[in-house]
Amino acid sequence: MERGDLKGLLVLTKDGLLSVQIISEIPKLASNDRLKTTAAEDKAVAHGVLSFFGTYTISEADKSISFHIERSSFPNQVTGKGAKRLLTISGDEMRFDNPGRTAGGHVVIAWKRIHER
Repeated sequence: MERGDLKGLLVLTKDGLLSVQIISEIPKLASNDRLKTTAAEDKAVAHGVLSFFGTYTISEADKSISFHIERSSFPNQVTGKGAKRLLTISGDEMRFDNPGRTAGGHVVIAWKRIHER
């Protein structure tokens, strides 16, 4: 995923449910049918979409959030154990710092609150 063109939605409910969608700009499919794609189109989608859902818990003691992922567009995230992220909240911004990505490396994702219900 290219960093500059990511758009996403994060939903954390009060009762501990989690839904995450992160999608980069993806070219339209030539066939206009998501079940009839080329290898290049499959690669663009696989590289441009990360979506998962499950539950979450927060640890105020170590300022972290743990995702308990039930299903993911990246199936290697479904491990049966929590995926821990360091958590920072400042105003309307929440940052997840993941120093131990499943695919290797280090990533920080910042989310901005749009509204609260």
